Amino acid sequence: MSLQSAEITTENVGLEQLLAAIRQLDEPSRVQVARTLSEIRTGQPVANSISDAAGPGTVLRADEHIASDREILNGVPIVKGTRIAVRCIAGYYQMGMSTDEILISLPHLTASQVHAALAYYFDHQDEIDRDLQENSDMEYWKAYIRSHNEKNGQEL
Repeated sequence: MSLQSAEITTENVGLEQLLAAIRQLDEPSRVQVARTLSEIRTGQPVANSISDAAGPGTVLRADEHIASDREILNGVPIVKGTRIAVRCIAGYYQMGMSTDEILISLPHLTASQVHAALAYYFDHQDEIDRDLQENSDMEYWKAYIRSHNEKNGQEL
């Protein structure tokens, strides 16, 4: 479906319905929506590519946007200045979301931050995939909560 044929209104539409409607659009229309939302949010025109955003001759490095701090999410890789784990962005990517859709879901991130997180993910795929699996394993979390509560003398 193209943007011209989409009937998306803001009346009585929640974020989930809006995202579902955007996902039904064809790729060029989704990109157009993401660009428009980003331009509205930042008040700045969106660059056509990462190299446009960085400027000519700039070498982008994932480590400029990715950090690890034991005080934040137990030291898992995060987007600097946020509590967004690289695994979160990698998980969205694995679900089939484009970078533009990820930016719609996480509007406080920049395109450079999302691309850096994906670059970090591809450079450390085994580590991030393990982290993703561990953090989406319900039995793991139930056992974790049980052990945490036992240490603190609490019951479930």
